[in-house]
Amino acid sequence: MPGHAGRVRRRTRLVDTDDYPEGVRDRLGEGLAAISGGSPRKLLPVLKDVLREFPGLSRAHLDIANVLYVLGDYEDAGKHYREAAAADPHGLAPLCGMALWLAHCGDFAGAAAYAGRALKKSPRDGQALCSMGDALDGLGRRDESAEHFQKALALHPDDAYLNVRLACVLSELDRDGEAVPHVLAAAAADPGDAHIRLVAAVIYRRLEMTKEALAEYAECVRLDPGIKSAHADMGVLLFREGRAAEGIARMREALKIDPDYAHAHAGLSAMLSATGEHGEAREHMDAATGLDPRYAGDPSGGHMDPRAKSAAGASRKKAGKPPRPARPARKPR
Repeated sequence: MPGHAGRVRRRTRLVDTDDYPEGVRDRLGEGLAAISGGSPRKLLPVLKDVLREFPGLSRAHLDIANVLYVLGDYEDAGKHYREAAAADPHGLAPLCGMALWLAHCGDFAGAAAYAGRALKKSPRDGQALCSMGDALDGLGRRDESAEHFQKALALHPDDAYLNVRLACVLSELDRDGEAVPHVLAAAAADPGDAHIRLVAAVIYRRLEMTKEALAEYAECVRLDPGIKSAHADMGVLLFREGRAAEGIARMREALKIDPDYAHAHAGLSAMLSATGEHGEAREHMDAATGLDPRYAGDPSGGHMDPRAKSAAGASRKKAGKPPRPARPARKPR
């Protein structure tokens, strides 16, 4: 999906102490208490000590992988996901861990294979259903993806990630009206996640519900002022609503966040041109074409029409609709 890749957080435990030998559980519990509200990185020494004590313990490999994944160390996370699966090749959690990691790497066929094995073992497991939904979405099989997310939601109706992922898939299927209640459920489950608000804004915008879209963009940038696409797309909507000065200000804010944001340069160029500031408009279009040569062939003479295109993902538009919401990144259970 085009645009900014959302990162919707899952309310899940990084470490499942119940799967450890009895003598280890207290140590892990103390470690979890120590990082409450802090970085999970502090858990790694505790988990690695456990792994040295129990070198073939699949759960220890899996939890180290989960912590590394959350920290963005995907290469080392992958090594531990593989070790977990090797130590327990039929375990449900290692199978889902491998599916998560392979989907992150873009190997959606591999992810679907592991998710399929997990579902064969436990057809009603929410994590396995979610893993298959993610994999099928990556393979472009979105009707099937939606079915798996719906099955997972039947088990976990208040899960923020499941709701927002189903909303994204439904939007890909041009079923934005059906997506709305799911993205609202996600926002209710995790009201502090800016990226859920961004997905809501894009869906409302595709439905031409401008007032609602502007409200969601505003909440998104309030929660996280650093999301450049939210500022840029909000700027486009404000400009369309006749609030040119506010729209231009939002575009400038997006460029403060990322001076090399080609879409914002192009959008700002169009706005400035429309308001008679042709000199600065040319400067921004030159910047846009220098960063992304596709803007050089714009049929409007080098200006992206802010009334028609999104500043985030402007090259993808269907039936006059803005681009669909970005796929949120998944956190491990």
